[in-house]
Amino acid sequence: MAPVTPDRPKRRSHPAVRIALLVVGTLLILSTPIVGPLPGPGGIFVFAGGLTLVLRNSLWARRRFARLKRRWPKMGEMADHSLRRRSFRRRRAKEVELGLREPTPPLRERVRRWVAARRGKERSR
Repeated sequence: MAPVTPDRPKRRSHPAVRIALLVVGTLLILSTPIVGPLPGPGGIFVFAGGLTLVLRNSLWARRRFARLKRRWPKMGEMADHSLRRRSFRRRRAKEVELGLREPTPPLRERVRRWVAARRGKERSR
């Protein structure tokens, strides 16, 4: 497939494919309570995969998701972050550029801080 450029818009899938993906995403979301009690974090990944498929293939769902994010911004930010959405990365970079937020330290530094905090809690017990 040719690369997407400003003069060449992104090709849309055939409507039947989009509907099929929407149905699969909905089924994944609905199966989350069944998969959730199984050992491991499977339910989280099943829900995230279903939500991703639904948001990519339904304009109604995207609008609804945007409305929910405006109502509960913290939850919306967590959802965008966990779904690895480009809009989240773009907003985060803009906030850092404007000085509204500190840049996120590298993963190694975050893990080091987390381990240090856990050790501090264990010592205080």
